[in-house]
Amino acid sequence: MNIESLSQHSIELENEILITNQDLAITIEQVKPGVGQDAEWETVDLDINKDGLINDLDLQA
Repeated sequence: MNIESLSQHSIELENEILITNQDLAITIEQVKPGVGQDAEWETVDLDINKDGLINDLDLQA
């Protein structure tokens, strides 16, 4: 590698670090307590086939 290609590679790595830091900052903001879902419990209906039972057929779906 010559000096020019090392310089270009360095710039690319710096840009990648900046983008990664921005992505990390966004992720941190999104997972802070109080962001996103409210404090209520989330529920999921496990009776996928609506037969009134939760059995292997539901778990395989």
